[in-house]
Amino acid sequence: MQYNLAAWQGKKPAYCRPGFENKDFPLQEQDLNILLRAEEYQHPDSRPRLLARPEAEQRPTHSLTDLEHYRLQKDLNQTHKPGLRRNSTGEPRLCAATCWQWPHAMLHAALQRKQPFRLSHGDEWELALLPDEDNASGLSLLRLEQDKQRDPIDWLKSDHLLHLIADSTLLCGKGIRPWGSSDYLSELEQLASTLDMPLEDCARRYGRLRLRADKNSDEGWLFHPVLGFGRKR
Repeated sequence: MQYNLAAWQGKKPAYCRPGFENKDFPLQEQDLNILLRAEEYQHPDSRPRLLARPEAEQRPTHSLTDLEHYRLQKDLNQTHKPGLRRNSTGEPRLCAATCWQWPHAMLHAALQRKQPFRLSHGDEWELALLPDEDNASGLSLLRLEQDKQRDPIDWLKSDHLLHLIADSTLLCGKGIRPWGSSDYLSELEQLASTLDMPLEDCARRYGRLRLRADKNSDEGWLFHPVLGFGRKR
């Protein structure tokens, strides 16, 4: 294969998603016979990714490997300032170097929200998984009402959104069993005892989680202590 689909269709940039080419870091070639040396693909391993060529030998506009090292160096150290575009403020961009350039950059997870590992869609709900002796499952799901992030915290009972997966559904094959501790209530009780906290207070503090929710659906989530939560469809 001499070109990827985007290059074959004449798109520019072509080697992105995946790839490190963009408008600020363009490639002058699209032919993979030029962009890759034979030793970089005939025996696939991590060496091209880990071992950069000497700077004098690098050709980031004519090599996928050199482009990756060049762009990572620029982005991680924030030495590259892209040209100003419409509605741009000209302020420095957030990048990996921001974590150590700004002492409190990680304090409120602003960087993670600005540059998430995976793009997610929909609303995000804050929930808490509490013990409930009156419930057959022994658990109760509470949801923090939107726009009420400050005291007094107002929780809305949302047990109809919690759908437990029975062990018999998952652990039905020979030799299939979870390893490690998977009993949420037992772990919660042990933590509450260690911290000398009431069980419910401990759950409200350490049993909190955030899940993506579809506001147009009331299906809720499937839950198993081993696998965690998954959206019910």
